[in-house]
Amino acid sequence: MSKRLVLTVILIAVLIGMSSLSFKVQKVEASGTIYIRADGSIDPPTAPIFSIDNVTYTLIGNVTSDADGIAVERDNVVVDGAGYTVTGGGSGSGITLTGRSNVMVGNMTIENWANGIFLSNSDGHVLIDNEIRNNNRGIHIKWSANIIIERNNVTNNKEFGIVLWECEIGNIVLYNLVSNNACNIGLTETSGVVIYHNNFFKENAQVYGGLLNKWDNGYPSGGNFWSDYTGIDADGDGIGDTPYVIDTDNQDHYPLMHPWSSLPVHNINTGLGYVTIQEAIDAPETLDGHTIFVEAGTYYENVQVNKALLLFGESGEATIIDARQIGTVITITASGVLIGNFTIRNSGFDYVSPQSGIRVHSSNCNITDNKMANNMNGIQLDYYSSNNIVSGNNIDANNGNAIWLLRSSNNIISGNNITNNYGSINLNVFSSDNIIFGNNITNNGQGIHISESSNNTIFVNRATNNYGGIWLRYSSSNNTISGNNITNNNYCGIWVDGHSSNNTIYHNNFINNPDQVLTDESVNFWDDGHPSGGNYWSNYTGTDLYSGSYIQNETGSDGIGDTEYAIDGNSADHYPLMAPIDFFDAGTWKGITYYGDIVSNSTVSHFYFNPDEGAFASFWVKGETETEALGFCRVAIPKDLLWVEDGWTVLYGSYPLSYKTYSDENYTYLYFTYTNPSSNGFTSFTTVTINGTHVILEFPSSLILPLFMIVTLLAVIAYRKKYAKISGSP
Repeated sequence: MSKRLVLTVILIAVLIGMSSLSFKVQKVEASGTIYIRADGSIDPPTAPIFSIDNVTYTLIGNVTSDADGIAVERDNVVVDGAGYTVTGGGSGSGITLTGRSNVMVGNMTIENWANGIFLSNSDGHVLIDNEIRNNNRGIHIKWSANIIIERNNVTNNKEFGIVLWECEIGNIVLYNLVSNNACNIGLTETSGVVIYHNNFFKENAQVYGGLLNKWDNGYPSGGNFWSDYTGIDADGDGIGDTPYVIDTDNQDHYPLMHPWSSLPVHNINTGLGYVTIQEAIDAPETLDGHTIFVEAGTYYENVQVNKALLLFGESGEATIIDARQIGTVITITASGVLIGNFTIRNSGFDYVSPQSGIRVHSSNCNITDNKMANNMNGIQLDYYSSNNIVSGNNIDANNGNAIWLLRSSNNIISGNNITNNYGSINLNVFSSDNIIFGNNITNNGQGIHISESSNNTIFVNRATNNYGGIWLRYSSSNNTISGNNITNNNYCGIWVDGHSSNNTIYHNNFINNPDQVLTDESVNFWDDGHPSGGNYWSNYTGTDLYSGSYIQNETGSDGIGDTEYAIDGNSADHYPLMAPIDFFDAGTWKGITYYGDIVSNSTVSHFYFNPDEGAFASFWVKGETETEALGFCRVAIPKDLLWVEDGWTVLYGSYPLSYKTYSDENYTYLYFTYTNPSSNGFTSFTTVTINGTHVILEFPSSLILPLFMIVTLLAVIAYRKKYAKISGSP
């Protein structure tokens, strides 16, 4: 027998012996307070608490005391009740934590105390899975922050079930059953508490006091169940049509019509709970249009969505669907499905029949705000999948394509963060009329690959590092590719082959790709004319001494190179940008989000645009290097937001700058130069302010960039209006 095995056997025997001795300890009867001391020791040592590591302290018997029950004097520990009971004599506190941090108290019954659990001047505690009953105050928290109160049954307490007194921000009350207390929850001089998915049973005195707190998790996740709520649910979505009013400052905007289930997967419409996601989908009570909410946790499943459901997780990081490298993680065959706020990982890796994190065989679906990791393909739209939206996903470290479209058209792909995948976006085999914009594509392989496709729009992508940025193949024609950062790819920035023609490619940043473009001499359009311009090319060697439409023949710079950037024998970028282009949110008015752009050799940040405050825009600039003395900006401002009748004012700090203006149907373009602060040894940013004189807040008729963004937003809004609460929305 090896020495290691002998030592292991001895250790196990010792532990078993210790455990058997511990379990022979009788429960404490009226013996005073039990302390978990700061040094990790248990006082008295005969108390029915056992710890092997001074981190996890486990009850091994019931505790009864006429003083306090258990006082914790040590940070960063777990007190596990193991199902035992801590009983008092009507005074004191069952569990006391004063001035402590990061203690978890769980899995015990606490009864007959002045305070079941008492926290004071504490931070970061978790109170979970306890039954707290027949005390004066069930959970009493004073002057504390970042406390999580979760999955407790707080019932029949004489004053309050849960009371927070002068507490700071970060406190969360979640998934609790709070019933038949004199007052279920009290919030004395307390604000910023997040309270949702609890069941409050009482016909009066549900809530006492409180400043401004948050009583719901938005729609369609919902708020709390209130037994005295008298509203109706006319549309049958499981959420009341009118808010539950607590006071003038506090409302549960989305009260639940059914008690929240103790199981982790919830059908909001029916109130039923399930153990697995697939069980919730397959349940006969689950119908098209229902919402399935999945609590944080890891679900080892291959999910088949064959109903028009809204399926979303509690936390994008912590609600995980894991296929254990078998098959596709989520397969969607129904139209009108929304998948959001999950981590989706570990699909199979069959290269003959590609498997994915999400595979869609349908239309009108929305895949948003998910994290896709360690799949073969991240998201796959298969065979005539159309009118789908893929937005806001973090797609990282997948072994195939981040997003792959096969014979799929009229889809929108926007705002995704795509990093470290073998390929980024692959449009393949007659995938047409797709809109792709606003994506951050970094450290990927093939980039965007469009094969045998037509009429695609690829708009505002950000691509960096590894194999290639964008790939169009086999008659992929009539695409618009605009606003992309395509940087440091190992192979090329954009690859246009297979006789792909009539593509319009502009407002992209091509930076440090070994080959910025590979092409088969097909005819494409590489700029948007003057003054809008073409693309930024990091290897462009031209100068900017002239300006003017059609040909650069007017003295003075305009942010556009004076000579074209050659693509191949058939194509050129006639108006190459002299610096990278960035797009900025110019604000939302009348429900419409507007965008502008800035071309600058400075670092630009803190863009602010609010015509309501005197008709101005502002942003910060800072030189990239100390040797770059002359900074320049070309700012495109939507005419539908800011208009000038009598001239613009451009300030650099407090100093006025001269400028040139150019315009087209949609934008005014202001070009100006300044001395970069870094060239004078300054490291701070300087504010540039632009003032106009006239504001029009109407829907833009033909703004190119806002139109693409609005199309996506309206598509999302239209989809969600099937569920949204128009009245009572916060």
